[in-house]
Amino acid sequence: IPIKNISNSIKNYKPEIGRLNIKKDKYEVIDDSYNSSYEAVIPVLKTIRKSKKYKYIILGDILELGSYSKKYHKKINKYLKKIKNKEVILIGTAVKYIKGIRFENVDDINAYLKNNLKENSLIYIKGSRKMNLDKIKI
Repeated sequence: IPIKNISNSIKNYKPEIGRLNIKKDKYEVIDDSYNSSYEAVIPVLKTIRKSKKYKYIILGDILELGSYSKKYHKKINKYLKKIKNKEVILIGTAVKYIKGIRFENVDDINAYLKNNLKENSLIYIKGSRKMNLDKIKI
């Protein structure tokens, strides 16, 4: 394959909706809402930890963990403690092992964000598909 074709493909690549889409406008939004796993959450948290921006970390249950759910949600909570300058927004039942502000539904999260988002902040959205985090409006 010619290098020019490879280069053009990379330059024009757009990920599927909800699969690590990054939008930079009034806010920097990392929309990774399509699905979730522990192995996918931690690397992004490690990356955003370095950001000097105020961070809104919106997490829903990781439903695919089965009997390991409590263990891995607690591990995520442990890692979140290392991140400064943040607000953790949660939806679901398994996220009860994570310290943050809990909401019953996405509409309540949207209302909260509408009234509380700080300009020039970073917003990370991650959770299992069933949590409907793709309905977050920013």
